[in-house]
Formats: sequence, structure tokens, C-alpha cells
Amino acid sequence: MKEREVSHFLRALRRLMRQLSLYPVAHPLTVEAAITAETAAAELLSGVGRTDIAIFDSAFYLDRVVLPHTSLEYHVLLRDMQARGIDSITLEAPLSHDDLEDLAAFIGGSSDDLPADGTVRLNDYSLSGLEPEESSMSAVRRSYTDGIDALRGVTSSMASQGAIELSAVVDAVEGLFEHAVSHSSASLLLSTVKSHDEYTFFHSVNTCILALATGRMIGVDKESLVPVGVGA
Repeated sequence: MKEREVSHFLRALRRLMRQLSLYPVAHPLTVEAAITAETAAAELLSGVGRTDIAIFDSAFYLDRVVLPHTSLEYHVLLRDMQARGIDSITLEAPLSHDDLEDLAAFIGGSSDDLPADGTVRLNDYSLSGLEPEESSMSAVRRSYTDGIDALRGVTSSMASQGAIELSAVVDAVEGLFEHAVSHSSASLLLSTVKSHDEYTFFHSVNTCILALATGRMIGVDKESLVPVGVGA
């Protein structure tokens, strides 16, 4: 399992997307981001030569194995890929520099050109026959994503309207509460997820999970715990 390498590659790809949306390909910051992405891709492909990263049931998969932490940390990138009609990315070594830049530009919407050198292929791999997850980790992951989305909504509302609408946050905390009770081990595992770009959002959800789990462990009821989770 190469979840760590997939995470590094997606982080580098996201950075390259950002630079390509701001600067031309020859700009020093874009060149640096491209080199970082190439290095991350080479590490991911090391020892295998080819790898398939797919999207299914709102999660990233590597060769038919779900990547729970990566799916949470990069779920905005996952949605960007879905918006561009991408269900899978196949990478083959040695990866073409132009293919990698075309991939980043296409996902980021700064270009409609598809990778043309054959080392990056889109929707060439299928997870046919795979059933949606029904595991405790899947359920908690969805609640975690709802929590991140709710925090984004509050931040956006504050910036645009100067007001806070907490109903979505309360709903998200109630969802986390249910899973902190019924799937405590999975909840605590996901409380270790971090994001460099959205540290505050992820830290807040992690703190909420830990507060809910601790409260339940010492017998605090839901009515008392939900406000604590919202405050976290």
C-alpha cells in the first residue's frame, strides 16, 4: 500500500495546478512545482512502473484499495477531478513532463488539453464490480467531510455577509457524534488526519471528534455534548 506516496503526489499535483492557474509554464515557481510533482510521481511509480488512482463512492482508490486519509485530505481535489469528468488517472513510468503539466492544467481548469504523450491516461482504468463501502470507516469519513464542508460554509458566510449560520455545523456535529459513539475506533483514527492547506478546518474537526469521544467515554449525554462539539 502506497498511501503516503499517493498523498505526496496529490499534494504536489495540487500545488502545480495552483501555479499553472497563476503563472506561465516557464515561470520559476511553476518550474519548481513541476519538478516537485515529477519527483513525487517517480516515488509513487518506483518499483511498479504503472499505477492507477481511481475515484469511487467519493473516495480515492489505489489499485482497488480505498485510501481513507487521502480521500479526506484531498477531497476538494477529488471533487475538482469529478467536475472535469475524471474517474481515474493512470500513470506510467517514465512519466512525461508535458503529460504531468497537462494533467495539472486540465484538472485546474486552466487548459482543456489532455495529456498526449501516453504516460498519463484518464479514465483508462475501471473499478467495475466494486461495491460502495459500508464499513465504519466509510461512514465516519463521510461525516468528517460534512464537518469540513460546514466549516468552509461558515467561513464563506462570514466573509461575504458578516454573519454565521450554524445549522450546518450543528448537523455535522450531530453526525460526528453518532459515529463517535458507534464507531469510536474509526473516529479516533481519522482524528489524526491533517491538511497543510486547510489546517484550521481539519484541526477543528479533529478537536470535535476527540471532545465527543471523550465526553461519551465519561458518560456525558448528547444534548450536552453537541454544543461542545460546535464550539470546538
